[in-house]
Amino acid sequence: MNGFIFYRGKSPIDNAPLIGIATLTSDNRKTGNMVQTWILREDISPTMARSIGEDRSFCGDCSVRDACYVNWGQAPASIFRAYHRGGYIDLRRKPSMMRRIVSGR
Repeated sequence: MNGFIFYRGKSPIDNAPLIGIATLTSDNRKTGNMVQTWILREDISPTMARSIGEDRSFCGDCSVRDACYVNWGQAPASIFRAYHRGGYIDLRRKPSMMRRIVSGR
């Protein structure tokens, strides 16, 4: 398992559909063995959301939005595509399993 879905619902900011994905593996030597979480729009790609201002659904009114270091075309886009291919197991109703998976990481 490369990751799992921990949230699927509406943005508290604008009611847009969001997904929450936790990924468990990474090639990033700087971060190592840590769980990375991603909050993304479910209905449009991260790059599209960013380019048309719909990233507000998950970024809110962040003061550094225009200087954000996130490269939306890399990892976030990959996570979005994997989600739409069915690449993540849905554990929203299995909190004890989620805890077991992330424990000690």
